[in-house]
Parts: sequence; C-alpha cells; structure tokens
Amino acid sequence: MKCPNCETDIKKDDKFCYACGQRNVSMRISLKEFISTFVQVYFSFDTRFFRTIGPMLFKPGYLSNKFFEGKRKRYLDPLRFYVFVSFFVFLLAPLADVSFLNVDASTDLDAAVGNDQVINITTAPGDEKEVETGKFIDALKQIVENKDKINANILRYISIALFFLMPLFALINYLIFYRKKNFYLEHLILSFHIHTFFLILSIFGIVISLISGYRAIGPILFCLSIFTIISMKNYYKTSWGGVIWRFFLSIGIYTFVLGITVSVIALLAIYSSGAQD
Repeated sequence: MKCPNCETDIKKDDKFCYACGQRNVSMRISLKEFISTFVQVYFSFDTRFFRTIGPMLFKPGYLSNKFFEGKRKRYLDPLRFYVFVSFFVFLLAPLADVSFLNVDASTDLDAAVGNDQVINITTAPGDEKEVETGKFIDALKQIVENKDKINANILRYISIALFFLMPLFALINYLIFYRKKNFYLEHLILSFHIHTFFLILSIFGIVISLISGYRAIGPILFCLSIFTIISMKNYYKTSWGGVIWRFFLSIGIYTFVLGITVSVIALLAIYSSGAQD
C-alpha cells in the first residue's frame, strides 16, 4: 500500500510512514475513536500523565531534575504537558467568566466623570494633558460596549504572551544563577514546569470560582511563590538564603516585564475590538 500523504510504499501494518512520519491510520472511525486518538497523539494522555501530575504538584523541581537525569520516557514531555494544561485553562476560563476588564455597562459615565469641560490626565511626572470630557466619555463608552470582545482578546493574547515569557524567565534565571554553569535549556525546562504549575493552580481557581464565586488570586500567587522557591532550591542545589534573594530578584524583573506586557496586551485588545477611537 501507499502512504496517503506522500505516496511512499509502506506495509499495511506499519504504524508510521518512514518517509514523512504520518500515522498509518484510517480516519473512517467513530467520534469516540477520533477523540481518543486525538488525545493520545497530541497530549499523550496515558499512564505518564498520572505519573507526572503527582510530582508536579507535590515535588517542586523533581521533574526538572529527572528530565536531565535522562528519565524522560516515564514522564510527560515538559512542553507537551504545558500545552495540555493550557488547553484546559483557556477552555474553562470563559465558563468561569474570567474578566480582565471588569466594568459595569449600567454605569452612568456622564455622572461618574462629572460636568467639567476638561479632564487633566497625567501621562508622566510633571506632564499633564487636558482631554475634553465628551471625548473621554465617548472613549469609555466604546470600551464598555466592547467589554466582552476586549476580555476575549486579552485572554487570547495572554495565552500567546505566556508562551514567549517562559523563555524570558529562563533567561533571567540563567543570568542570576550564572555561577551554577547550567546550560540555558536547563533553566528553560524549569521555567516550563513552573508555568505549568501556575496553569494547574489556575484550573483549581477557575473551578472554585465556578462553585463559590470566590476568586482565589491571593492563594494562587502564594502557592506559586512557595512552589517556585522550593523548585529553585531543589534544582539549583543552593542555600535557602541564596535562593530567596535570587527568587525576589528574578520575580521582580519578571513582574516588571509582565506588567509592561499586560499593558500592551490591554491596549491591543481594546484596539482590535473596535474601541480604538
């Protein structure tokens, strides 16, 4: 028989085409079989998931160490695990009505702003600009009217930004822990695991929000900080004092860049929603 993709001669019982790598499987299957194949191929949702989730939650730094010890087949690949978890986060987020822009459409903007003809807006220390009240209210109304679209755009952009921020976090740690002589990839694997843990916490937070309406942002950030500190301690094999000051330096730089990124994302989300005037 021939491979349907590249028409290379292959055997009927070959699982893959040796030329192009496509799986030798018929797509004339039931929906249940299709979903099972999809999950298995793209997310490797098998026994490795259950071997991975425990250490991920309760053994900070363990999976990163095992990866470089060569024990990779036993656990899910760090990148694939991150993609798997992020898929569920951004699937559940709309159900929990995760709103980055929380404005009430019923607010009387004219009364809230006041009757002054102009508004002074400080854009930089010592630099004030006067904006006509009418234009300012019109801009706010556009944002309120496009709130749902803006929130959807922010969620989409954040999912992209996080993927590119992980290498940045790895680079920060590469510079801060330079005496450890680790390769950049070693810092990147730890970054994948820390960000994956954050997404898992986010899933718990979304579920709690769905059940009780409580937004567990504080507990999530606290658990993430403790997990990151212990991960660094176990991974870089340094003292508690050394890891704590490096953690605060690393997280300070990362938070600064994250703040700029979120601001840019918010502006892009507003612009792409049609509320750019």
